Amino acid sequence: LKKQNKLFSLFNKLGSDTKDKNAAKETAVKSVLTAQESKALAGYKLRQQLTCPYDGYPFKTILKSVENAPDEMKIKVYWAVIDRTLEELNAYGMDEESLEEVAIDTMELLVETFNEVQQFREYRHSIIEALMDYYIRGNCGIVDSIYEAAHALCSEESDYRIVIQKLEAQPQRSGLRSYYQTLLSHLYEEIGDTNSQLQVLESNLEYGMDYWRLAQYWLERGNTDKAM
Repeated sequence: LKKQNKLFSLFNKLGSDTKDKNAAKETAVKSVLTAQESKALAGYKLRQQLTCPYDGYPFKTILKSVENAPDEMKIKVYWAVIDRTLEELNAYGMDEESLEEVAIDTMELLVETFNEVQQFREYRHSIIEALMDYYIRGNCGIVDSIYEAAHALCSEESDYRIVIQKLEAQPQRSGLRSYYQTLLSHLYEEIGDTNSQLQVLESNLEYGMDYWRLAQYWLERGNTDKAM
C-alpha cells in the first residue's frame, strides 16, 4: 500500500508543468524503485522541462511494479503513463519510437484490464473522452493506435456515443471528413442505429469512396436498385 501511495505521489509530480521540478521528479521515481533499480537509473537524467526520458525507463519500471496491484490501481497508473506520454508526443509533434512504444503498450494493458472487469464505468468514460481528444488533436505519429484504444474500450452504447460525439463535432470541411464519416458509419452500425448510419452515409457525398460506402450499405441489405 505504501508503494502504491508513492506511485500516486510520483504521478502528481510527473503531471506538474513547473519547469524547475525535474530534480523532484527524479527523486520521486527513485522512491518507488529498489536499490538495484535506483542504481540502474542513476545514469539517466530527465530531459529539461520534459516529463520522462526518451527511453521511457522510469515508466516501464513503474508499470512492472503494479502488475499484481488491484485493478483500480492498475487503471489509474496505466492512464497516468498514457496521459503523460501522449501529452509529451502531442506537445512537441514528436515521432519518438521509445515513447510511442510505452504509450501503445500501456494502452493495450489498459484495455486488457478494463476487459477483465465489469466496473469503473466513470473511469472508462473519462479515459475514452481523453483519448479521443488526443486523437482529434492528431499531433503525433500514433493517432491510429489512440483511436483503436478508445474504440477497444467501448463496451456499451454510452461508450460509443462519446466517440461519436467527438467525431461529429469536427468541422464538415475538414480534410478528414470522409474518413471520419467511415468511422461514424461503423460506430452507428455497432450500436444498431441504422437510421443514423444511413444519414451519415448519405451526407456530404463528394468523393467516389463516399458513393461506394453508400452503395455497399444497400448491397448488404439486398437492395440493388438503391445501390445503383
